[in-house]
Amino acid sequence: MEMTILFIAVVFVIAGAVKGAIGLGLPPITMGLLVMVMPPVEAAALTVAPAFVTNVWQMVDGPHLRRLVRRLWPLMLCAVAGTLAGAGWLRRKTPGPALQFSVRFWLSTPSAVWCPCNIRLASARKNGSARSPAD
Repeated sequence: MEMTILFIAVVFVIAGAVKGAIGLGLPPITMGLLVMVMPPVEAAALTVAPAFVTNVWQMVDGPHLRRLVRRLWPLMLCAVAGTLAGAGWLRRKTPGPALQFSVRFWLSTPSAVWCPCNIRLASARKNGSARSPAD
């Protein structure tokens, strides 16, 4: 029991150091290492609070919070509304219809819309800083 607690503490110190150094990585590191000594559900439960606290701290400490909120408020509002609606739907129904809906949605969406490489090229082209091979 004491070795497990020590292991958990070391994992969070390592994950916190990575988060402090590069600004991300706490959940993947903690989940990847903690599942070696406990079930994934327990590892996720231990990871939620520290990940939330560090993300809020990073958000509040950053210099551009107002500008980001002003620019991204529609995205944030829709993310919260969709999460609440989806959670309520899943609580009342089996995950089958939700899974079918999401698969059909992503398969019917053109890949050019959501492919990360196209987003990067589009933003670079908009700024005039890069040209794609098609130009």
